Amino acid sequence: MIKNNAYSKEDRKAVRSYKLRKAAALSMTGMIAASMLFAGCTKNNTADGGTDGSSGNNSGSVSAQVAEEDGSGSSDSATDTDGGADGSVDGSAADDSSLVPEVVETYEAPVYEEGANDERIAMTVNGRNISFPAAAFFAMTARDYYKQYYNMYGMELDSSFWGSLADEENGLTYADAALDEVRLTLLQTAILDEHISEYGPEGLGESLLTDAQAAVDNMFSSIGEDNLKKAGITLGSFEDLKTMYYNSYIVRQRIINDFTYEPTPEESKTLDIRIFALSTTSGQKDTDEPDGLPTIDEAVQSAELALQRIKSGEDANTVMTEIGTSISQDTLYASQYSSNPLLDAILALGEGESTVFKDEDNNSVYGIICDAVNKPESLEATKEAIRTTKAQAHFSDLYKQWEEASQHTIDEEIWKEIKNVVFAD
Repeated sequence: MIKNNAYSKEDRKAVRSYKLRKAAALSMTGMIAASMLFAGCTKNNTADGGTDGSSGNNSGSVSAQVAEEDGSGSSDSATDTDGGADGSVDGSAADDSSLVPEVVETYEAPVYEEGANDERIAMTVNGRNISFPAAAFFAMTARDYYKQYYNMYGMELDSSFWGSLADEENGLTYADAALDEVRLTLLQTAILDEHISEYGPEGLGESLLTDAQAAVDNMFSSIGEDNLKKAGITLGSFEDLKTMYYNSYIVRQRIINDFTYEPTPEESKTLDIRIFALSTTSGQKDTDEPDGLPTIDEAVQSAELALQRIKSGEDANTVMTEIGTSISQDTLYASQYSSNPLLDAILALGEGESTVFKDEDNNSVYGIICDAVNKPESLEATKEAIRTTKAQAHFSDLYKQWEEASQHTIDEEIWKEIKNVVFAD
């Protein structure tokens, strides 16, 4: 049975609703890419114009802007519409009672004899049976992933978490949300496996075949005897699932690897750049920004002087230290993000040119130096990155067609059992 533990305010921040988590997940790829672009580009938020550039904001504002302009950023991932920044509904200070999760389900694992569930069927996909062991194992994997993720934030997930509401509108718990993801994963695995004769391992390099086997080995290396006994399944019941998982990996790689696309010169234009950021005062007295920040015009002057010094031969890191920020090296290409003012300003640069960009909406100033345009090794990597992006989109479109043409059913009673097996303490 569960312990109805009260979660802290920090826990409430970390635990978002199921719908918001899905929205955040959709935007994650674009946001990560944007963050990587400007990794290490910190702004000078030290009140005294300090030299470490470590306090206050970093390059998140510029990367968020790029992601948002790309259409990959999501306001849902930044603001919780069913809770304010402190976990309350309207953003005001939450009282202690609001920190207790609403637990609507409790879980108690059934007791099974060894192997009792090896032959039971949890779902069918196009007439193919997906076993209880396959569903239970994928559910355990999802559970452990969530536990590891939240452990990074100091949270220990027990069944009171899994039994609390993730989607109040539809009455879904976090366990329901996790199992929904598991069913989608099993569905995709089974459907891809059906196409192994069409997209087999022929032509794939040894490294990819090794990766495929490693993916299987890693996936199933976490199986413990306690989990097997708890679910009433045996290790031998996973042989079909291992083959299906291996084949699905191969099919996906074949589709992506076989896709051909030659980027145009316009979309593959590649710039090697150095970029730094300076924070400025908003002029609003009711903000939490440090005292002593420059105005935006003062920051522009500092950035312009810094660029002149660097281009005249001074050490860039020394110059950055003096103005209290740091400089980041990166590679940017034309089709990496949708057009936005900062991106357009960067792409307009020629080799050896520089510019200062004012982001008045975010009270930031950026200094950019273009070190090279279409450097052969950078351009080659860029073209492959563009091809891979197009290939992944092609895979998604193809799989969507296969999924829409498929027929699948699930045994709700067995999934209820699996939920109790997996999420009981």
